[in-house]
Amino acid sequence: MVRLYAFYSVGGYKDMYLGTLSSESVPAYYLPLLSIMKRRNDPTEQSRIAELEQLPRIEIIKKGNSWGFPNECNPLFSHGGYAIIYKTLRSGESCLAIRNLTGSMKDEEGRSIPFNLLFVADSAENNYVLDKVAMYCREHLQEIEDVLSPAIVYDPYVNGLRADLQVIYGWVSSCPDVTPLQHSAGEVNYIMVSSEQMIDIAIKEQNLTGVPIDAILQNNGKVLRGALKFAQGVTKSVTSLASSSEKESGGMSTPCDDDDEEAEDSNSTLLTLQDDGDDSDASKRENVAVAKPAEEDTDCCGQMHIIDFFKRIFGKEPQRERIPIFTLLVPVEYVQWIILGVAIAGFLLGLLF
Repeated sequence: MVRLYAFYSVGGYKDMYLGTLSSESVPAYYLPLLSIMKRRNDPTEQSRIAELEQLPRIEIIKKGNSWGFPNECNPLFSHGGYAIIYKTLRSGESCLAIRNLTGSMKDEEGRSIPFNLLFVADSAENNYVLDKVAMYCREHLQEIEDVLSPAIVYDPYVNGLRADLQVIYGWVSSCPDVTPLQHSAGEVNYIMVSSEQMIDIAIKEQNLTGVPIDAILQNNGKVLRGALKFAQGVTKSVTSLASSSEKESGGMSTPCDDDDEEAEDSNSTLLTLQDDGDDSDASKRENVAVAKPAEEDTDCCGQMHIIDFFKRIFGKEPQRERIPIFTLLVPVEYVQWIILGVAIAGFLLGLLF
């Protein structure tokens, strides 16, 4: 169903294959002292050795045996920058990486040593299993910490690490149904970061420059950029990318923002958030309009100041209709400005002479 890997510190960080999640999952163990016990060949330890050898093993990923670990997932363990990444591999299978979970091991200062988990679908048909987990993780980051951290612990009875795969499988199976996500080989469904300032760092660390990324989320599930893509063209939980003009202005409004709101409303594409039937979830969602770029190439803010000044002089806005008696079709507003200019010039000449 789903293969599970970990980047865990036991005498130093190691890439581990924990096993496959299924209804038949049982705890798996990493026993670093078993080989030492076998070399000692102590007769009093033979029964204990035999007992430990019967336990399902956590395997260490080595150069000669990767235990199915995808090469393109290497940066997920070797580099950081992200909290969660859900992506579709080039094979069409999906993988979900969760970083910096609280580990049971402590450093010399008594602090918990964090670890990473990686879920990999056994086949493209099983992508939906990870779709459910990925969408659940999006809005329950703290809760998954509470579930997954205690599932991998030091077991004093065997003097080694124990991964309770049956607990993790139970949690995966309990994730609610969702609308299936759209999977395109080699593309990222979403990446979750702690803040907007971490976006570029995460993309660089994970070698994602130039790679299509559907959505970038914050730790609370808020969409910072892009939009999650769902199967059959269904889109939900959408926020638009900031336009270049918004980025340059730092997100601050300009004097013509209010005047443009009506035009934006008429030139907008409403991306409606779909409801999976969960009323509590739906109540938190909002429709977000993604405005199309304005088609008029005008200096909106400069025009606004001219119109305001004109209204103060003439008591009304300049008219846009043309005067037919002018062969050049001069706008009325220009004629009024010419008259005003002539009047001012005459006034100044009168003062001089």
